[in-house]
Amino acid sequence: MGMDLTNVALNRERFSNVAWSSVLELAYKYGWKPAGTEPGAWVDPETGELDRQLSPDPDKWSGTYFSNDCQWVTEGDAAGIADALEHALKDTTFGNKELQKLSHFIAFCREGAFFIA
Repeated sequence: MGMDLTNVALNRERFSNVAWSSVLELAYKYGWKPAGTEPGAWVDPETGELDRQLSPDPDKWSGTYFSNDCQWVTEGDAAGIADALEHALKDTTFGNKELQKLSHFIAFCREGAFFIA
């Protein structure tokens, strides 16, 4: 099982559970302040209104980044992850493969909110 991410531009990223944890840990180390996720919901693309709640009661939602409940990482939180990872790229040496993956994920986050499935 892994983490499948889809952003508002309908672009996708995939991480193993270990890689996802490592990326968020790196972002945190470089200044990301997790806002917590929002519970998964279907939104009508034409009206922007909530169509159907997918996850548990929003009042009981934990805000986790580590489940596959279609929870949302907000646009601001995604930007915070991208900012922190950009700082990490300037300060840390990565192999070419890791550099490409992180750079691609930064661009993904810059496109806006995304959900985790």
